[in-house]
Amino acid sequence: MKLRGASGASRSGRVGAVGLAPGQTVRGRVISQTGENRFRITAAGYFFDAASELPLEPGQKLLARVELGQTQLFLRIIGDENERSEDAAVDDPAEVRRVLEGLGLHPDDLEISEFQQRLRRYARHGGSRQGEPSDVWALAILWSRGIRGGADNFALLSYYLRDLIPEASPKTPLLPGKDLLDRLAEIHRESETAPTPTADPPPAASSPDQFALARQREAEQLLCRDSSSFGLYRQLTSHTPGFVQTIHLSGCSHFRGADHPVSPGWLLEAAQSGGRIKTRWSYTTEDAASIDPRVAAWTQGFRSVLRQSELDWDDEGIVEVDNSEALRFRFWRKWEADAVKSVSA
Repeated sequence: MKLRGASGASRSGRVGAVGLAPGQTVRGRVISQTGENRFRITAAGYFFDAASELPLEPGQKLLARVELGQTQLFLRIIGDENERSEDAAVDDPAEVRRVLEGLGLHPDDLEISEFQQRLRRYARHGGSRQGEPSDVWALAILWSRGIRGGADNFALLSYYLRDLIPEASPKTPLLPGKDLLDRLAEIHRESETAPTPTADPPPAASSPDQFALARQREAEQLLCRDSSSFGLYRQLTSHTPGFVQTIHLSGCSHFRGADHPVSPGWLLEAAQSGGRIKTRWSYTTEDAASIDPRVAAWTQGFRSVLRQSELDWDDEGIVEVDNSEALRFRFWRKWEADAVKSVSA
């Protein structure tokens, strides 16, 4: 079955369908026929006015994919509730193990099997499986942050990573050196007051831009869940482009910054304990011609700030890697397994 069109979802008179992400598959049911080829459908707790090319029966259960049009959400009916997805691919166990271990997890065979089973159930909720990162990556990032399940969580993070993150400027450094030191000093306070998902959903959206902004806010709240254990994630403002993760563990403040969380070209890792700081810069050689001069200028400026500060400083230098996935592993890796975490006071 194909859905020709559907109005924006509404609940209690609001528009925006908080909690839904484009590409997500939801279960629905036909409530009534409201006119010729027009039907009232309920899905994910919302009501949709739909126009269908094929006749629908009141009470019929459906599967529908959420799509975002120019001014509103749409549903595309893809089958009845009992229809099984034949193309929901489950990646090879070796690939699952590679990604989980690269993120600092140590899965046994049972956990690999559990991961694959959940991926099989969630795959249809993640939108296009051709985009980066892969479905395995999207689910593994959730697992590395202690979030083990939920098709809604998987759909939201997939949409955020694949569609909502803007193109980062490849020529703008993350933070000036002094700002970075100030940022490290704030980590402990922020870890105590980190944003957490609230009981009430974000304000409903009435346009695609507002819808995307609400989904971005939800995704960032999801990634900040239990931030004292798994780190505080955020996208910086347009004045200081980049993406950062911070945490305070065992008396030591940790920082990771990258130009992009999916396809990073460079990564800065820093750890501070008392009056001592340890830093490491990494960048990919995929685009060395444009990245190398920028990294050199940035590191030179940061080192100058460190020399002028009262901190003892350990510089691990610049590390070249072959591809952006290697930097993605480092950006999302569990903090407990981080190579720069052990900085003695």
